[in-house]
Amino acid sequence: MKRFSLVAITVVTLMVVITGLIGCGGSSDGDAPLNQIDRPEYTLSPILLTEPLTKSDSSINAARMLNQASFGISHLGLVDITSHPNLESWIDAQMALPQTVQLPLVREYGNSSLRPPRHYVWWRTAVNAEDQLRQRVAFAMSEIFVVSDIDYTLSNAQYGIVDFYDMLGSHAFGNYRELLTDITLHPVMGIYLSMVRNEKADSERNIRPDENFAREVLQLFSIGLFQLDNNGEIINRDNPTPTYSQQTIEEFARVFTGWEYPTSRYWGDTNLSTSAFKGRMVAVEEFHDTGAKTLLNGAVIPAGLSTEDDMQRALDNIFQH
Repeated sequence: MKRFSLVAITVVTLMVVITGLIGCGGSSDGDAPLNQIDRPEYTLSPILLTEPLTKSDSSINAARMLNQASFGISHLGLVDITSHPNLESWIDAQMALPQTVQLPLVREYGNSSLRPPRHYVWWRTAVNAEDQLRQRVAFAMSEIFVVSDIDYTLSNAQYGIVDFYDMLGSHAFGNYRELLTDITLHPVMGIYLSMVRNEKADSERNIRPDENFAREVLQLFSIGLFQLDNNGEIINRDNPTPTYSQQTIEEFARVFTGWEYPTSRYWGDTNLSTSAFKGRMVAVEEFHDTGAKTLLNGAVIPAGLSTEDDMQRALDNIFQH
């Protein structure tokens, strides 16, 4: 099985990913201070530390790997990694571990409008979870596929925010094409980059498809602004060739029309529960642009396809660039 490249991990430094411990209102048992909550403990493998590790090439390499592929060097981690015959074996063991998901604990500690429980669970997972490699890759991806709870709607959708993060973790060792689908359809991303309820053009109502997600999925999530060689270097740096044009953005914006919150009863429903911000958005064909669309490298999506088919063909087009 091909591993997710650790290049992304090595360039990510362990800084504060979720800042501040400021609640934003709401009421439930989760309003109690965190120091008054019964907190279930994470458990790690029962490795006995009988004597200190000696400095050696093996322990130095293990420390370097832990610094890059986990949330920090610990005595327990060093004993664990040096118990394997090589670093590849440790990676295989890490990839085989079940994912430590955060949403159940966040739900236990508070309601969907409280930031502190999510912050607390994230830190406990980062420090103590056994699946360190998966958690570090999820963190790296969260700095690429960025969402934020500063917005009013998302500040009151903490379950959705942590569901998005757990989704990244589930794809840590998977396929980038599948990850693109789940990122595109997650309602938290739909809110953050304004793709949810993106409508086809209607001149009478002065509506045009929103270009926000279309631009970012190309610029930040995949191919970037300029054509690159196989080493990732810009071709002809003095006069680089753009990978796409404004017209390309507008065509992709038409692709990403017709998506609604997963629990909405109708388009524009304002009575949204916490479930509206988890899982996948749903297609509403009435609001999707069914015309032909020209994408990257001149590829054409024919007219008359469904909302889902258009999206999948567009993501294939990006993935195969």
